[in-house]
Amino acid sequence: MLGVDVQVNRVAVAMWAGDSALVLRLTRRLPECVLLSDAELAAWPFELAALTRMS
Repeated sequence: MLGVDVQVNRVAVAMWAGDSALVLRLTRRLPECVLLSDAELAAWPFELAALTRMS
């Protein structure tokens, strides 16, 4: 989707003041137990945003 390989790593993340993250939020819920292909994900409604923790 972005032309960059991103490794799956499902861990809890703690952000500190000044930390930034790229956030992909699906705007429609996936059905239970569904995994999307790259093409399906690109066609699914989503928002992409930059997040910066201020404090």
